[in-house]
Amino acid sequence: MKKSLVVSFLAASAFSIAAHAATPTKVDPVKACFDRAQNQDQTAACYDKAIGAQKKRLNAAYNKLIAHRKDDPKAIDALNQMQKNWIKWRDGTIDYMNHNVAANGSTLQTVSSDFMLDAVTKQADLLESIRDMEGGE
Repeated sequence: MKKSLVVSFLAASAFSIAAHAATPTKVDPVKACFDRAQNQDQTAACYDKAIGAQKKRLNAAYNKLIAHRKDDPKAIDALNQMQKNWIKWRDGTIDYMNHNVAANGSTLQTVSSDFMLDAVTKQADLLESIRDMEGGE
């Protein structure tokens, strides 16, 4: 009995692995861009595209939260203030790095761009999570 269970389990596992391997994987266009980039200008263009895509996510989530709060001006004001504070922090951090960090230009550009991408992505994630917790569409 145990032997047949083991054989069944192994057969099912092998089938699952084979099926997964045959499943086409979705190509991440941002990762593909960075993989193809061969110089600083191409890398910067990839960051611009990635940041732009995350800003679209952030704006869509923000607009859904505003719509969800259409009958609550205080909640809209609080959301707007939170976003203003976040933008001030984000821009202040970039400004600090650009004017106070001793590094070569390309390294600083990469670190600044990476920070911006991460910050915008996390803020978009946060706004989407808030929307999801509140049952907003």
